[in-house]
Amino acid sequence: MMPSQPAPELRLEVRRTFPASIERVYDAWTRREQLEQWMCRDAPTHINRYLELNVSPGGRFIIHITTPEGDIYQQHGEFVEVVPQRRLVFKWFYEKIQSRGAPAQFRSPNTLVTVEFSAKGNATEVVLTHARFTTVEERDGTDKGWNGCFDALAAVLG
Repeated sequence: MMPSQPAPELRLEVRRTFPASIERVYDAWTRREQLEQWMCRDAPTHINRYLELNVSPGGRFIIHITTPEGDIYQQHGEFVEVVPQRRLVFKWFYEKIQSRGAPAQFRSPNTLVTVEFSAKGNATEVVLTHARFTTVEERDGTDKGWNGCFDALAAVLG
């Protein structure tokens, strides 16, 4: 009998350095008007708005996302830890509530996101760790989404 293969790592890490101060990058993660410019904009045609945002331990957020094809998603989360300009930890899941005009019901598993901020001279390094995925496909799709969001954040920060 062959030994079983270890399960793939069901977490991802995205690391990016932005040419902006830690204060400016942290604000982009915690202020509604800035978040709406880049979060969940891995596709530039997505329209998103925050229905709720309370950046404090136990505080929640809800992001409403509409695609040009008529799909509607809601991202939900709850902040577990908030250390200004150093670290954000939040639970994260999404629901697909409409698919091309027809009702849809899908809810992803509840995952955990940790975002760490480090000053690097005049720049800021952001390390995002997203954990607790249940499948490799879910992890890989989320990796693509976070990288698209980070590209949008880079454009916002200039």
